[in-house]
Amino acid sequence: MRIDSPDNPKVRAWRQLSQHKGRQEAGLFLVEGPHLVEEAIRTGAGVESLLVESGRDISPFIRSSRLPVVEVSARVMKALSETVNNQGLAAICRLPAGEGPTPKAGRFLLLDGIQDPGNVGSMLRTAAAAALDAVVVGVGTADPYSPKVTRASQGAIFRVPMAVGSVEEWLAGLRAAGVRCLAADGATGRDFRELGRLESFGLVIGNEGAGLRPEVLALCDERVRVPMPGGIESLGAPVAAGILLYGLVLGPGNMLDGRQA
Repeated sequence: MRIDSPDNPKVRAWRQLSQHKGRQEAGLFLVEGPHLVEEAIRTGAGVESLLVESGRDISPFIRSSRLPVVEVSARVMKALSETVNNQGLAAICRLPAGEGPTPKAGRFLLLDGIQDPGNVGSMLRTAAAAALDAVVVGVGTADPYSPKVTRASQGAIFRVPMAVGSVEEWLAGLRAAGVRCLAADGATGRDFRELGRLESFGLVIGNEGAGLRPEVLALCDERVRVPMPGGIESLGAPVAAGILLYGLVLGPGNMLDGRQA
């Protein structure tokens, strides 16, 4: 199948996937570039079809997937792409079905009002690298299936389970399951190194500017922070999340020696 015109009905429908409403109505999202497409295929992410720009080659791995291929013109790919210099390859993927993860014993990252898509993608990438059990995408947090988040995640959206819902409800569920709930608070928190390695925890990261909401803080067992001897007022959310997660998963003394969690 080949599509040359950006006005084709299929192209118009795919263009709607750049918006949250369009993704929810279609139950689909679009990812761009060889790396994300390969990650989607490798993890069994429910790829419906591949969009390949005319004249572009695809890797033997992608070709061997035997997925339906739609050849599109450069004009169509440009219309679909969210990047200035697209790589001539995209995939249409199904949004995960079902309820997803539920509160239980394990290691969780909860995002409360993280609005920057790049920050969300970076934290998803860290959560996947640290082998967390799930990431909870709370109200007011950037849609994890938006183009900017998927690019920033570098494929982590396909590797870490995600739940979209109320951070408060999740915290209540985690505490009921005996999970220790921690709030990242650079101002008044306890030095995370004092906690050591935890087998089970829920770490909440709040809005980049406003921090965590009082109702969320009230549901956490304690506040934790990354010490900053250099006198900097605060770390960016992704950096703080990365340090805290690896400290809690590996234990502060093991963060640099390559030991497995």
